Amino acid sequence: MSNSFPEISVTLQSIVCNGASEGSDGIRSDDIYVIWQADGGVPHRYPAATLATQPMQDGDTWGINLVMTFSRDLQVTIYDQDAARMPTFSDYLVSWGFTNIDIAPSSTMSNDNGANYTIKMAVNA
Repeated sequence: MSNSFPEISVTLQSIVCNGASEGSDGIRSDDIYVIWQADGGVPHRYPAATLATQPMQDGDTWGINLVMTFSRDLQVTIYDQDAARMPTFSDYLVSWGFTNIDIAPSSTMSNDNGANYTIKMAVNA
C-alpha cells in the first residue's frame, strides 16, 4: 500500500463578504488577505505583497481565482489587516479546512466579531 497521495489542484474562485467584521457610520468593511497552507507545509499569503489587501464591504465579491495544490489537506484562512503599515496587526476572521476527499464547492463561515464570508471552490481537471 502506497503512502503517497495524488496532487489535487483547486481554484479559490471567489470570496463573498456577507458581513464585514468592523465599521463605523453604518459602513462595515475589512481589508482582507488570504493565508493558505497545503499539507502542513509553508503558509502562503495572497496577495503576496506584505501590505497588499483586498477591501471588502458587505455584499462585495472578490474574484480571486487563486490556484492551490495539495495532496492530503488544505487550510484557507482570511485575515483583516487593521494597520496599513503594520502587517502584524491583523485580525483572524474565518478559516476553512479541506481534505483530498472533501472539497465543498461553496462554504460559509462566520465569527463572533460579525465577519461572515462565503468562498467558492472548484477542483481543476
